[in-house]
Amino acid sequence: MFHLRTIVSTINKKKTVFFILLILFNILFYACNKENSDNTAGVFKGTINGEAFSPTIDTITKSGESYTLTFSDGNRKIVVVTNNISDGTYVITSNNIDSSTEKLATAVYFNAGESYPGQSGTLTLSGAASGNLSGTYSFTSLINTKPVSIEGSFKSVRITEASSTGNNPVTESDSAWVTRVDVIGNSSPVLHFTGKSVTRTSNNQLVFIFTVGTDELKVVTNSTESGTYTICMNGLEPSTAKQACLSYIFNGGDPDGYYAWADTGTFNISVKDGKVSGTFSSDLPYRGKTYFLKDGKFIDLSIKDEKEIIWQSIYGGTGDDEPSCIRQTSDGGFIVAGWTDIGRK
Repeated sequence: MFHLRTIVSTINKKKTVFFILLILFNILFYACNKENSDNTAGVFKGTINGEAFSPTIDTITKSGESYTLTFSDGNRKIVVVTNNISDGTYVITSNNIDSSTEKLATAVYFNAGESYPGQSGTLTLSGAASGNLSGTYSFTSLINTKPVSIEGSFKSVRITEASSTGNNPVTESDSAWVTRVDVIGNSSPVLHFTGKSVTRTSNNQLVFIFTVGTDELKVVTNSTESGTYTICMNGLEPSTAKQACLSYIFNGGDPDGYYAWADTGTFNISVKDGKVSGTFSSDLPYRGKTYFLKDGKFIDLSIKDEKEIIWQSIYGGTGDDEPSCIRQTSDGGFIVAGWTDIGRK
């Protein structure tokens, strides 16, 4: 009887030891998996207005002295462009970053075909020397004047070199850029447009608006078809030939209200499935001097139809008129303020 109790006690002790070892093994296994998970390249954690954002696509492209970071979950997308390729903290701004010696970046949030440039925030980068970047970012965009908070982190995302020539980015959907050359032939860094829109008007024209900081590039074509358009300065005359007008506003506009109007150049577009891609180049005569736009390119920009006109009336002569503000009046009408080319405001 004594020996039987001893045997049973020994078996129970072995079972206890076995279960303790099994528990310790499971704890160790979980800890190792968590550590490996945290060290996986491309691990990303993010939120958009508090809602989880878990990208299935993450790329970082080095293009000259600039990185383009792209994170997408298939529906929403975040694109960040820097003006430097070194580790450190970058200030996210809505202004033009290319001519600054400070570490600056632009950030754009894309959702449902709309783009929302970041207004302010920061980006941190580390690991450039290893060829794999890690970092964090936090910025605020505006959607219908309401702030949207966007933040995230990424770990060990491989840096790839841009495959296109020069220091243009790779073929990233919904991107647009151009190089501006000054009057003495110096090229600026590539201007990456953070604001882009294409509108198809009721009279069968396409209106392109590209913005970066306070600069604005506007192009109007006399057709919505694919092809090569000749840039002309005299307006879009009734013609079977493909023509386009291109204007450029420097730094928020000249204090006297002048634009730079291109009088030569080409604007090539390809329209397919509601999107348009293309290339362009032109001169920019401005106050007795001439600037140039070269190697301009835009990729897969969505085309939107102009809103239906419910009422219109024409006042004045044939000169240029530009409205700057419109307000609804108490009687249900509207009042418009602006300027005309006869000098009266």
